[in-house]
Amino acid sequence: MAQQIEPTDADGSKMLRRVLSSSRPPTRIIGGHNAMFADNPWQVALLAAARASNADAQFCGGSTVAPRWVLTAAHCVDNRTKPGQLAVLTGTESLVSGGRRVPVAPGGVIVHEQWDPSTNENDIALLHVTGDLDGVAIQAVDGSQVPAVSKVRVSGWGAVSIDYLRTTNLLQAVEVDNISPAVCGSPLSYGDRLKAHMICAGQQGGGADACAYDSGGPETVELSGKRLLLGIVSWGDSCGLPNKYGIYTQVSDFKTWIKQKSNGEVSW
Repeated sequence: MAQQIEPTDADGSKMLRRVLSSSRPPTRIIGGHNAMFADNPWQVALLAAARASNADAQFCGGSTVAPRWVLTAAHCVDNRTKPGQLAVLTGTESLVSGGRRVPVAPGGVIVHEQWDPSTNENDIALLHVTGDLDGVAIQAVDGSQVPAVSKVRVSGWGAVSIDYLRTTNLLQAVEVDNISPAVCGSPLSYGDRLKAHMICAGQQGGGADACAYDSGGPETVELSGKRLLLGIVSWGDSCGLPNKYGIYTQVSDFKTWIKQKSNGEVSW
C-alpha cells in the first residue's frame, strides 16, 4: 500500500527508491498464512533490478494478465521509473529459491495518464516484459457481479504478525471481507477520500489486511469455482486498524484502458 516516503530527485517510484536505499521493511500481509504459487499462479513480485537478492529487491507485487503483461499499481512505477530499473519475479512463492527474473521491455512501463498521487485516484499501471511469464494469466471480474457479502483474497510477501516481528520470504495470503462503499466511505472510515474506481476490503475490527510493499498485488474473488481479479492493492491508513480497510483499484473500471495500452493483448 502507498505510504509516506520522502522523495529524492532521482527517477523511480518512492517504493523502488525506498528498497534501494535501505533493507526491505518487514511490513506486508497482516494476519495471513503461507500461500503456494500453484494456488496463485498469476502472482509476481516487482524487483529492483540493481539488487541481486530477490528478498532484498522486492518492493511491490503484480498480477500476470497476459503472457507478457503485468498489472500493478501506478505508485509502484511512477516518477519516470525506467524499465532497466525493474525486473519481474515469476514462478515461485519464495523470495529465496526458485522462480526467475524477467526484464521489463524498453518502453514497457505504462502508468495511467490520470494517476493522481495526492488522492490515489487511477492507481494502475501495466508492465510489458521481454519474455513469457510462468503460471497463468488471471481474468478480471466485473465488480458489479461480486456479491456485497463475499470474501476476497489478497496476496503478497512479508510479515506474518501485526507487530512485524515475525517475517517470512514465503508468499502470504489473507482472506478478508468485501466492504461496501457505504461503510468504507462513512465518516468513521475514509469519508470523501474514497473516490470513484476505489473498492474496499478488510475486517471491521482490524487485524487482517494488506500493507506497505504489498502494493500492486492482486485482490481476487472466487465466483462459480473460478478465481478472478477484482482489485489492485493501492492504499490505506496504516495496516489492520479497526474501520480502516484496505483500498483497492477496481480493475474492471479500466478494462478499456488496459486493452488499449496492451495493444489488445489483454482483452477481457
